[in-house]
Amino acid sequence: MTLKNLALAFSLVAATASLAAQAIPRNPDGSAQTQPQVTAHLIYRALLGRDADPAGLKDTADDVQRGRTRQRIDAIVNGQEFRTHVFGWTPERILTQIYQGLLQRDPDAGAAGWQTQVQQRRYSDVLLGIMGSQEFKNKLAAMTTASTSTPAAATTADVTAAVNCQERVVEEIRNDLTGFVLLRFDAATVDGSAITGAATDISDGGRRLTYRCSTGSAPTYVYDDGRRNRTAPSEGEFANDIVRSCQGEIRTKVQQQRNAANVVFESAGLMPMSADTQAAHG
Repeated sequence: MTLKNLALAFSLVAATASLAAQAIPRNPDGSAQTQPQVTAHLIYRALLGRDADPAGLKDTADDVQRGRTRQRIDAIVNGQEFRTHVFGWTPERILTQIYQGLLQRDPDAGAAGWQTQVQQRRYSDVLLGIMGSQEFKNKLAAMTTASTSTPAAATTADVTAAVNCQERVVEEIRNDLTGFVLLRFDAATVDGSAITGAATDISDGGRRLTYRCSTGSAPTYVYDDGRRNRTAPSEGEFANDIVRSCQGEIRTKVQQQRNAANVVFESAGLMPMSADTQAAHG
């Protein structure tokens, strides 16, 4: 069957009160990590596209604490994992991952200088330069504060409410705007009966939107650019059993893993894809 008139939400939301798209790392016992530890995770995300493993976390955090950040970054970029990870990538793609890892956003026009240094493979200079910016310092301070104050796990009720809200948002957009809809929800906040957040409309050129759900009311949304028209619609195919399996797998995971990281299930294979919440509809 086509995706027309069908909404899917493939999401297992991270176990934090804010349900952030890129969860703030915590220790195995649920306690908050230190600023050097969070910095280590961000360095790993910027260079390797993942959080640090336990050994890498300890070594990198120790080096950050001792003022040996450059030496640690040099060791990572000279390692086989980094060379394999970025093999065949353009400088633009490498810089985008660095920005997303450190600042959780894409490069802007002011990043041209960093791109030149990436072309020259001066990765340590790029990371240290960005990490020395006020934007990064503010981001790190906010993450460390949130890591200290955020409970270790969200309730199952919060997770379920967020998933249901995201399903309704996709359905609402599909009712208003024709064509295939694929959203990546990068944040959701559950506050009593209200759920708010933001998303990227991947199916319409990466347009950003914000949304809100509240008990007894239809969900509301607004695109940041104010436009309601979309590009040409596209179609996709999903089988009924895949839809049921996706949703059933998500619900099971919610019940079994309250402290799990975000998981998105690829519609065709039910395999973990990324740390983002996504919903597809057409």
